[in-house]
Amino acid sequence: MRSKSSFWFAGLFAALIALFIAHLIVLGAGSRFSFISDVEHAKDISSALGLFGALFSGFAAFGLLYTIDLQRNALALQSKEIEQGSAMQIRMLHLELLKLSIEDPDLEKVWSGSEMPMTGKQSMYTNLILSHWETQYTSGLLSKQQLENLLTERMQGILVQFWEKHRASRKLHAAAAGNDHFAFHNLVDAAFESRTRSHKADSLGGESAIQPPD
Repeated sequence: MRSKSSFWFAGLFAALIALFIAHLIVLGAGSRFSFISDVEHAKDISSALGLFGALFSGFAAFGLLYTIDLQRNALALQSKEIEQGSAMQIRMLHLELLKLSIEDPDLEKVWSGSEMPMTGKQSMYTNLILSHWETQYTSGLLSKQQLENLLTERMQGILVQFWEKHRASRKLHAAAAGNDHFAFHNLVDAAFESRTRSHKADSLGGESAIQPPD
């Protein structure tokens, strides 16, 4: 599309030049090219060609606007390529996190929802996962609905332990980082609260079921 526009622009410029030369030849032939040696005829020719001067000025302005538009499109394309590159790097990080869990059974327990006490290594790995989700969410790669579905599925076991321990400190960091980061924190916190209430309800239900009748 851009090459067609450039071809059209060059064609219009060539046509304008050809029209100018043709008009100059017609005017010169009508006066037997006396304007070459006659100042008065030269003035007449100059006046007759005044329209072309205005056309060239307008064409120059159009060319400037066209150049600015090309530069704007080039910057937009460059920005899009940078954005796509960033998105690819974020997705590659997700694969690296999964690879770590495949190679290390302790880290795999973070994904499986193990209720075992959280180790230091698992805590750092969980922090990486949450930071990765936060980056996806704040960059627009993960929608609110997608994040809520992800949290509903994964908010269990070690992730619950991690959030219970670090929710206060992460809240401070989220508040300092900005609105999107604070929104992410609130969504994780809501999933944590929902999971905690559900777990308490299940526990109370189990205790009521085993109590002997009066």
